[in-house]
Amino acid sequence: MQADATGDYSDGVMRLEISHGGVLIGRWVIRARRVSDVQRAMLVEGWRVELRKTTAGGSRWRGRATRPQQ
Repeated sequence: MQADATGDYSDGVMRLEISHGGVLIGRWVIRARRVSDVQRAMLVEGWRVELRKTTAGGSRWRGRATRPQQ
């Protein structure tokens, strides 16, 4: 399954949301010393997330989330 991922990084915390077709699948909070530590993350539920900084800058990140079919 593939879905959209968005994140906000601030003060050592990435707040991550995964959605598919406008429906929220889940929210996670990941502690990270640097944002590069969570640009590629593997969540407990099996989601693999890859994020890139948006052109608007700031703390907003967007990307894709994938989870193998079970």
